[in-house]
Amino acid sequence: MKIRIPQLLWYDNSEMELDFPPSWSISFRPMKGGGRRKLIHQEIEKSFQKPISSKPIRELAKGKREVVILFDDLARPTPVFEVLPWVLRELEGAGISDQQIRLIAALGAHGALTANDFRKKLGEEVLDRFPVYNHCPFLNCKEIGKTSYGTKVEVNSEVMNCDLKIAIGQVVPHPIFGLSGGSKIIMPGVSSYQSVRAHHGRAPAARQQGGRTRTDPGHRPGDLGRRPPAGRPAGEPAP
Repeated sequence: MKIRIPQLLWYDNSEMELDFPPSWSISFRPMKGGGRRKLIHQEIEKSFQKPISSKPIRELAKGKREVVILFDDLARPTPVFEVLPWVLRELEGAGISDQQIRLIAALGAHGALTANDFRKKLGEEVLDRFPVYNHCPFLNCKEIGKTSYGTKVEVNSEVMNCDLKIAIGQVVPHPIFGLSGGSKIIMPGVSSYQSVRAHHGRAPAARQQGGRTRTDPGHRPGDLGRRPPAGRPAGEPAP
């Protein structure tokens, strides 16, 4: 059986063909909604006017002094260049000038993006209009508190100095933490290396002890910390 999967989105956006032995039982299960058409401009505008569980950006931005827009890196497929113009239009409608806006790549501990990477992710015009930075997990992070486990939470100082923070990212399945994206654009996206290491180290440690974490794929209430049945390898999820 042959299955084609996308690859190299930010380079040649090609497909790879996977060929499996005839004796294997293979089923292809694409993401639900993956085949739906893209939103047209009128639908995008309506979404910005009536966002889910939030005020519109132009309302949130009124009276703000400094704005930071976070975006994920090339390890993620988010078409930031398509979403960003709508965000900028909302900020302009709130009276925010270009001089009040900066953009930061929420890299976590990934490698820094190049100018060419920025162009792919943001578009050429954005680089001409706004300052764009890479987050560095080793420098200029500010402690803002501790978790219930006592872990220091240290976040990029430039992000914390802005009184309006906007993030553009995606949410997709993740083989280790259940889901990737969402709040991860802050932790680990713009957090210090020490905080990232403490945060990412909890899941493997729980598995080594035979338990599961709340972010495991398929986690069910009550599974956290449960010992595996006799004969089941430590860390292997229950059926």
